[in-house]
Amino acid sequence: MTKRIRYLLLSLGLFALVVSFQNCAKNGFPLSSPGSVDQASTLSSGGGETVVTTPGNAATVSSAPVNLCDGIPVTGKTLVNYSPLAKPAKGQTVIDPDFGVKITRVTDGLADWGAGVSIPAYPTAQAWNADESRFILYVTDARNSGAQTGYAMFDGTTYKFIKWLPINPPDIEQFYWSKTDPTRLVYIDNRESGGTIIMKMMAINVETGVQTVLHDFMPDIKAMG
Repeated sequence: MTKRIRYLLLSLGLFALVVSFQNCAKNGFPLSSPGSVDQASTLSSGGGETVVTTPGNAATVSSAPVNLCDGIPVTGKTLVNYSPLAKPAKGQTVIDPDFGVKITRVTDGLADWGAGVSIPAYPTAQAWNADESRFILYVTDARNSGAQTGYAMFDGTTYKFIKWLPINPPDIEQFYWSKTDPTRLVYIDNRESGGTIIMKMMAINVETGVQTVLHDFMPDIKAMG
């Protein structure tokens, strides 16, 4: 588990940097299309806690091309040495001294749940739902007997914790938001219950909790002999 978390943290950090700055090279700056909404929010992790980073300039609706690199003090592909930055308190927003982006600390896993890690589940698992009104963090590394761990859902605007989702896929990243329905989450249910092996693809309405079986794989496996 330690190696997976270490890889996850590294991957998230590299992904955030690449997405934010790879297009701001010296040869030119990307321009948005007229009438587009220039909005970029990125979940990243560090020290077992989750933060949401947003460019210093707020999202705007533009009728003319907009320089997406405006407000970013560092552009290009030159390596940047990180300046010291103290961990903010939960809910506090600070400005990154090197890149000028806002960083908001979303969780305090130890204080909230007795857990040492609360992060996006995996680089390939989308944390945000279709309209960015909800996002999911994977909470793990229980530090005491009363610790809570699992899949925590948050408000995508206020970053407040909403509830735990009753899912437990065999691999932590095996859940998938619908691309069109912000309430629909698909996940794999593969476990043993009372001597019976369960292998199903499920869908859950994250607001109502109603679950639907999309496909039962056991008949397929039995048919294969």
